[in-house]
Amino acid sequence: RKMQDSEEGAPVFVCAADGEARVIELVLSIYARRGYVPESEELLLCSGHTTVEEIDLLLHRFVSARDHGREDRLYCLGNVHLLPYVVQCGTVETLRRLKDKVGYKRASALAFVSGQANQMLTNALGQYQVTVSALPTATLAAAVRSIGDQYHERCMEAVSSEINGGGKTFYILRQAEALQKVHEGQPLLHHVEVRETTTVSQLVATLLSGSPAPGGPLVIHLDLAHILPSRIDALMF
Repeated sequence: RKMQDSEEGAPVFVCAADGEARVIELVLSIYARRGYVPESEELLLCSGHTTVEEIDLLLHRFVSARDHGREDRLYCLGNVHLLPYVVQCGTVETLRRLKDKVGYKRASALAFVSGQANQMLTNALGQYQVTVSALPTATLAAAVRSIGDQYHERCMEAVSSEINGGGKTFYILRQAEALQKVHEGQPLLHHVEVRETTTVSQLVATLLSGSPAPGGPLVIHLDLAHILPSRIDALMF
């Protein structure tokens, strides 16, 4: 919702998912209810390496959103339970300092999403806690399909099987071949492996390099190994 011009009712919300593994579902559900997907500047999925400086940048965007015509946007910090204690303390102090200095009259909305209750940050901001549930899986799947239609006119598709050698890669190659015929035989397939040791920087670097058709259409095959990083949901999001 759009925030009111007055500061009555701070536009800050704190909620907890039903376990660490469901944080991404809850974040996606919050944005799906608002009818859009987050832009990169609006969402920060935290880790044990996230710094106060990174969080400070997002908080400054939040408190000055109206100055840039973004009063209807939601800024979100997910996985706040992964933040070290000192970073949680720094985040709370930064938010309080910004509130005292500039207030919320030029702000939009801000959400903190944790995978665990009783964190320093969630307790310190306890007056802002709300109960929010994740949407059903079928609803989230429909939202993802809608995103595909709106952004690149083709759905994202997850291909899985219960056994190795079940034909997943063959199916994907057939799909890519059919699309290549539509584009006059132009190579389209960009194969990207995701393994247990894959980091965010490695994944981004691979996505940006090795394209068979720079500047043209792509079929990106994200090949997930049977052993994956513990934070694979955040990595893929």
